[in-house]
Amino acid sequence: MTYNQLVNCNSIYEQWKDQLVDIPENNKIKVAILMDNQGKIPNPELAHLIPEIYKNFIGFDIVNIQPMIGPQSTLYYTRYKTNELCDIPTNPELEQYSREIHAVTRRTQPRILKSEISASQIADVMLNEIITDIKNNVGTIKTSKFASISKDQVHADISHVSGIIYKKTLRGKANWIMMNPTFALKLAIMSLNTDTCYKLPSFGTQDVYLMPTFPHNEILVGCYSEEEMLDAYFYCPYNINILEDSINGDSILLRTGKHLATGGHKYYGKIVYA
Repeated sequence: MTYNQLVNCNSIYEQWKDQLVDIPENNKIKVAILMDNQGKIPNPELAHLIPEIYKNFIGFDIVNIQPMIGPQSTLYYTRYKTNELCDIPTNPELEQYSREIHAVTRRTQPRILKSEISASQIADVMLNEIITDIKNNVGTIKTSKFASISKDQVHADISHVSGIIYKKTLRGKANWIMMNPTFALKLAIMSLNTDTCYKLPSFGTQDVYLMPTFPHNEILVGCYSEEEMLDAYFYCPYNINILEDSINGDSILLRTGKHLATGGHKYYGKIVYA
């Protein structure tokens, strides 16, 4: 981000800060930018939903959320240098990359009435988009037998995939997992709440996130870096709109940019129980 952009972001924050009291401190400027973006479109009334959408948004815990200031932005990130023969990091020297990001409008399902759209629905739709992208780009896949599944076996499988992620990235082992609430119930690590996406206490050394639409026989394993430029997947929201359709039902329109960084697939793994 350039100096002029940073100054502009600070002024945007000052404008919206009174509505950001429930937002975690390190995310307040990001959410202020999104509120400012929302106030400039044909449905500015959705701006009041923005703080509620991002107050407990799981995406902040698993990927890099970098809001776009305009419909086109430049994304910067860094990576450790790799051995050209094996594509594995071999030293702590970092290389910087940049990429142009363009906001693309995506129509989401299911279709609902505009008057019934809630912040939690929008947050779940956004998280589903992130998780689908990661699932389609995992660098490690392990299969295991569903018939013999146990808490100890799942721990071992997660540890195995986590170790592979560490060897491929040198960023430490995986620190989060995603699964279906029903699967988590089978492992006796959750309550019976299966209606929405939410976070559980750690399962071993990984934070656990539950998603009702996630497959019942899979676990997604990922590594999130608190050093933002070292993250693997970048989700760049711009604004949200509603497409009104009296015949088929209204749809949420997400206008976002996103990017899986060079080598980003190595930061994610999937365990499939068959």
